Amino acid sequence: MTNDVTDMSSPVTRSELRDELAQLEHRMERTFDDKLDRLERTFDDKLDRLERKFDNNLGLWGGALAAQISELAAQMRESEKRMLNELARHSQAGFESMTTRISAVDEKYNDLPARVARLEIDALK
Repeated sequence: MTNDVTDMSSPVTRSELRDELAQLEHRMERTFDDKLDRLERTFDDKLDRLERKFDNNLGLWGGALAAQISELAAQMRESEKRMLNELARHSQAGFESMTTRISAVDEKYNDLPARVARLEIDALK
């Protein structure tokens, strides 16, 4: 039974229907596979762009962070130098103050050996 393909009123056999459905299934699978492949490529492209953008931003942020760390390290070194200089000044001032106080006490007893010697002479007489 050969039917005209364009005649929609003629009956079809199961075999013809199966063949037609198999062809339709095959065409649809190809269409879906093609669309799925295009969709996967689109996703891959978008993911690649996002990854490059993220890497670029990460590089910028990392560079900015490294610059800030370097700046903070330099500031800390400067602060350390200032604190050490100030500590040295305070230590020197404390040393000078203590030296002055000790000298004041020493001056009271500078003539002590001479006085003791006179006392010994007077005591031995």
